[in-house]
Amino acid sequence: MVPPYFPLSVIDELAKPITLSFRLYFNIFVGELLLSLIITLVPTWISWLPGALWTLFSLFIGAVQAFIFTVLTVSYVAIATEVETAHA
Repeated sequence: MVPPYFPLSVIDELAKPITLSFRLYFNIFVGELLLSLIITLVPTWISWLPGALWTLFSLFIGAVQAFIFTVLTVSYVAIATEVETAHA
């Protein structure tokens, strides 16, 4: 590594897991917040229908997020463990 770029590469490597964890936390938090708002703002005799629909949608979004985080983690690990070969 070139010395002037060393701090930037350290920040880059530290930022990847931090941003992934923030993204996952706030995706879950907002999903639960919206579910509580739906249940609170919709009349109680019908709140089960939007609540159930949102729960199903939230499960779908959770599966998509799990796939995205898995792909991002695998790509980060692949980049970090990449071996450079010398070309003759």
